Amino acid sequence: MSTVKDQKTLHANHAVVKIGGQVVARLQNIQVNRDSGADYVYEVGSIDPVEINHNRRSVRVSVSKLIFRQGGPAAQFGRFELGELPPFEITFQDRDYGNLWSVVGCEVVGDSASVSVSQRVAENLTIMALKVNNLSK
Repeated sequence: MSTVKDQKTLHANHAVVKIGGQVVARLQNIQVNRDSGADYVYEVGSIDPVEINHNRRSVRVSVSKLIFRQGGPAAQFGRFELGELPPFEITFQDRDYGNLWSVVGCEVVGDSASVSVSQRVAENLTIMALKVNNLSK
C-alpha cells in the first residue's frame, strides 16, 4: 500500500509549443484524445463479439487559444493558413517535476473563432498528431 508521501501529484502547469526544439508558444485549455481505432470481431452465427481488434491509432488535440510569444520566432506566422506551419511538438510541463509528456508530429488541420458578448475573441484549433510520448516515470 502506498502512502501519501510516495505519491506525486502532477499538475501540467504549462503546455508549450516547440518548433525545432525551441519554445515558440504557450497553450491554454488543451485536450488530447488518443484512439486505437478499435473494432469488434465477430464469428459467423454469433451475435456477440469474440474480441476487440485495435487496428489504427490516432491522436487529436483541441486547443481553445494559441498564444505566440511576443517577439518569438513564431511571431512571423501571425494569422497562418492551414498547412503552412511546420510540424511541431506540444510538451506538458509540471513546475515541480519538469516535462511530463509530449505530443509529437503536430499539425493544425482546422480552426474556428467565436465572438461572445463581453468576452475575448477565442480561437479554437484542431490538431492532428503522430504520437504521444510519456516522458515522466
